[in-house]
Amino acid sequence: MSHESLWQEVATYYLPTSMRWSRDGKNRQSMLRGVKTLDDTPAWAAGRFAAAMLGMIMNPSQKWLEFQMYTDTMDLSYEDKLWLEELRDKVLHVFQSPEVGFYDSMHEHLLDYVIFGESVMLISRDPKTKMPRFTPYPLEQSYVGLGPDRKPDTVFRKYEMTAEAIKETFPNAIPDKVQRAIEANNGLTTFTVIHGVFPRSFGIAGGFDHNKPFASIYYMEDGKHLLKESGFDNFPFSVPRFMLFASEEHGQGPGTLSLANVRTLNSIIKTTLTSDQSKAAPAYLAQRRGWMKPLDFSPRKVNYFDGFDLDKAIMAIGNEGTPSAGKDWVEMYQEQIIRAFYLDRLIAAQKAAEVKEIEALLNEEERMRDLIPQLSRLHAESISRIVLNTALICAEEMPPPPPTIGENSIKIRYLSPLARAQKMLEVTNANRTIQQIVLPLAQVEPSAVQTIDFYKFTNWTLDQAGFPTDTRVSEEEFRQKQAAAQQQQQIAQGLEAAQGASEIAKNFSQAQAAAPTINPLEGIL
Repeated sequence: MSHESLWQEVATYYLPTSMRWSRDGKNRQSMLRGVKTLDDTPAWAAGRFAAAMLGMIMNPSQKWLEFQMYTDTMDLSYEDKLWLEELRDKVLHVFQSPEVGFYDSMHEHLLDYVIFGESVMLISRDPKTKMPRFTPYPLEQSYVGLGPDRKPDTVFRKYEMTAEAIKETFPNAIPDKVQRAIEANNGLTTFTVIHGVFPRSFGIAGGFDHNKPFASIYYMEDGKHLLKESGFDNFPFSVPRFMLFASEEHGQGPGTLSLANVRTLNSIIKTTLTSDQSKAAPAYLAQRRGWMKPLDFSPRKVNYFDGFDLDKAIMAIGNEGTPSAGKDWVEMYQEQIIRAFYLDRLIAAQKAAEVKEIEALLNEEERMRDLIPQLSRLHAESISRIVLNTALICAEEMPPPPPTIGENSIKIRYLSPLARAQKMLEVTNANRTIQQIVLPLAQVEPSAVQTIDFYKFTNWTLDQAGFPTDTRVSEEEFRQKQAAAQQQQQIAQGLEAAQGASEIAKNFSQAQAAAPTINPLEGIL
C-alpha cells in the first residue's frame, strides 16, 4: 500500500466528516463505498493527543523558550541579555496574539502530525500586517522532498485558486485566461496553482529575493505562467515526522500505526450491532411445501420450508448469538487505540487526586520520556524552525542587535516544565551549600567568603529563576556602586575615627583643667 492510499484510509476513520483526499470525487466515492466509521474513539483520541501535546510543549502560560548564543551564557554582556530577552518576549507575544492565531494553526498542524505521522506548515510574513503568518498546508496538496541529510528541504503545493483570488494575490502577473474569466464575470472560476520552495545552489543569506538560499515560486499548472518569484533566508516550513523507519522517507503516526486496531474495532461493532438486531428482530422459518427462494436473514423476514411439524410451524433463526460478548472486545480495542496515542498516562494523571507540584512535573516528564525520539525530531523539524523564522521576522521590527550578537549565531533552547523545576532545584542546592558549608567556614577563616563572587552568584540565581534582565543593574554599574559604597564607608570610618580622637583629646584637656595644681618643692622647703 502506497503512503497516499494509507493516508486516504486513515482519513476515512479519523476524519470521517472531512473531505480530505478528494482530488477525484469518483475515487473518494469508491473509497467510501461500504466503509463507515462506527466509533468515534479514533477521532477523539487524535484530537485529545494533539491538544495535550500542544499544551505540553508550548504552554501559553509559560516562557517555554529562550535564546542563547553559541558561546557560554555567562560571557554575554548586559546589553546582549537585554536584546535576547526582548526578542524572546516579542516572539512569545506574537504566538499569543489572537490576530496571528498561532495556537489554532499549531493545533491543526499537530492534528495531521499525530494522525498521519507528517504535516506541513508555512511560516511567512503577512504583507499587510508585517507580522508572522502560520499557514498549515493540507497534506493531500503537499509534496515534500528531502535533502542529503534526509531532512525536509523542499515543499511543493498544488491547489486551486479562483480568478479573483489570483488577481488579488498576484496583481502584477495576471495570466490572460484569468483576466478573460474576470472580464466575463466568471471570477469564481478555479485554476490550478503550484507553489514550490526549494534550495538554491547559489543562494546568499540576506541577499535579494531572487538570490536567497531558498527559492519561492508560484506558477500556473496550465501553461506554466510565472505568478511570483521570491525567496527565503531559511527553510520556511515546519515538516515534522512523528516516527521514521530507516527504509522510508514519510513519517508514521499513531493514526497509521493503529489502523489495524481501528479496522478490527469497526468490524466488531458492526458484527455486534448485527447480532443485536438479529436478537431483537430475528428472521423466521415457516412451514409450507417447497422452497420459495434462498434463506433471508433480514429482520422479521419469513422463510418457507417443506415440513409438517405443527409444533414448529414457525420458528426464529439467526438469533442464537450473545451480543454482550462483543462489548468486551470493543472496550479492549478502544483501550488499545487510546494507548497508541499515549492517552492512558494523560487520563491517569488527570484522574489522580491532588498531587504536589513537583510530582505533577515528574508525571509530565515521565510522559515526555516515552516520546523522546518524537520530541527530539519535533524540535529539530518543527519547533526550532517555527521559532527561528518567527524571530527573524520579529527582529526586523526591533533595534539592531549588539555587535557581539551580530557576529555570532543564535541558538534556540527549549525549556520543558521539569527543566525549569530542575533550574530552581540547582538554586536551592547552591543556597544550601553556602549556608551549610561556606558560612561556617567563614567563621573560622573569614577569607573563605571572598572565593565567591556574589554579584555573579546572584545574577546566576536570577537567571535560573527567569528574572528579567531589565530589572537588574549591569555588572559595571554594580561595581561602580560597590566602589562608591566602599569609599563612603571608608570616609565614614575615617570621620568616626577622627570624631573618636577628638573626643579623647577633649576629655583629656577637661581632665587636665579639673586636676589640682601640685608644687613639686612643697614639703621640701
